[in-house]
Amino acid sequence: MNHVSPTTGLDHLFRPRSIVILGASNDPNRISGRPLRYLLEGGFKGALYPVNPNRETVQGVKAYASLADVPEIPDVALLAVPAALTEQAVIECVEKGVRATLIFSAGYAESGEDGLAVQDRITAIAKAGGLRLLGPNCLGMFNSQIGYFGTFTQSLDREMPSPGPVGIVSQSGAYGSHIAFLARKRGMGVSYWITTGNEADVDVAECLYWMAGQSDIKVIMAYVEGVRDGPLFRAALALARKNRKPVVMMKVGRSEVGAKAASSHTASLAGSDAVYDALFRQYGVHRAATTEEQLDVAYACTRGIFPKGNKLGVVTLSGGAGVVISDSAERYGLDVAPMPKAAQKELKALLPFATVDNPVDTTAQALNDMSLLSKNMRVILEQGGYDALIGFFSTVPTTRTLAEPLRNAITDGCAAFPDRLVVMEMIADEETVRSYEESGFLVFEDADRAVLAVSA
Repeated sequence: MNHVSPTTGLDHLFRPRSIVILGASNDPNRISGRPLRYLLEGGFKGALYPVNPNRETVQGVKAYASLADVPEIPDVALLAVPAALTEQAVIECVEKGVRATLIFSAGYAESGEDGLAVQDRITAIAKAGGLRLLGPNCLGMFNSQIGYFGTFTQSLDREMPSPGPVGIVSQSGAYGSHIAFLARKRGMGVSYWITTGNEADVDVAECLYWMAGQSDIKVIMAYVEGVRDGPLFRAALALARKNRKPVVMMKVGRSEVGAKAASSHTASLAGSDAVYDALFRQYGVHRAATTEEQLDVAYACTRGIFPKGNKLGVVTLSGGAGVVISDSAERYGLDVAPMPKAAQKELKALLPFATVDNPVDTTAQALNDMSLLSKNMRVILEQGGYDALIGFFSTVPTTRTLAEPLRNAITDGCAAFPDRLVVMEMIADEETVRSYEESGFLVFEDADRAVLAVSA
């Protein structure tokens, strides 16, 4: 299947070669100082032009008294100025020929009629001048592949995000930065992240459409309160589906209280919840009920291995864990079908005391001879007809004497089946978890979360 990457008007916004920061502060901890600090720490290779009429340098970078004094036409302008100065800054961007601008400040449509009037005026100026506008009332965006961090979020204080298979689109800045941080903790690299705020121009649908066309993105996480451009939103979901990019959506505003909160947050109208549910079913979007679920499902999708059916194989060292997994499987619509009789006979010959129908309980016997575990997993995957496999190994992966033999046995047992989604339920330190992930496995501590992710 050919990947479809349509040309959009957001390429220069996501991949600028030069950036001007209006109102740049020399204090790297201030909201108006953080974007420059993050761009410097992130190693942005393009040109940086801080504008501050009161200083010759800002954070060690040559400063300019005004945008007019900047020696080239920047691709992107970051407006780190108070709301009262934003309209004039937008006019100056248009006069300079800047292609896109990010407005951080709040106090526009989300604050009432007066703020809406100012926002409409700014939008009209930008549109007439060919200037794309992100925000206002947004936390900004980043492209970690090029060190472009056009944001003031404090979540980057500890470390910069690493590039990876995840793209994030969020109408909420704080929630967007929250899930980006959790994704990093989970070992998922985030290449593109954008928060749209009030969406005076650039909206969530256009951002989704752009990400759906990026060949380096495997999964898109989104936070949506309401959608303004229905046709483009549908086109974005259709493109994501065509390019086999799962969309894991946090669509809020189900409740009357939630819908009211959304309106006061980014001036968004939540819309009919039933309509969104129908749309998500049509395009295969997974609607997450919790942040944990959103992260779990996105994590499972980063492998790019999608089970063709709902048959689940289970191998475990504990009969009790097998029961827990089976109960979760029934709850989430997975079929823990029994092994074929011939396969059961083969497994019984390997481990006489094992339970071999499915779940396959190897008992502790397998720990005495790890090759038996390899053979068990190979038979399950080869003859069971399962679309995915969950293995329960508890704390064994961190046992001093068994850790390496166990990982080798599991890897060997699954090596011939790269098309199957194989999930480990285990408790281990971060280094051990990463080693299993690098071998192609998903790792969860909780059975219910593992089964839900496979089901999704």
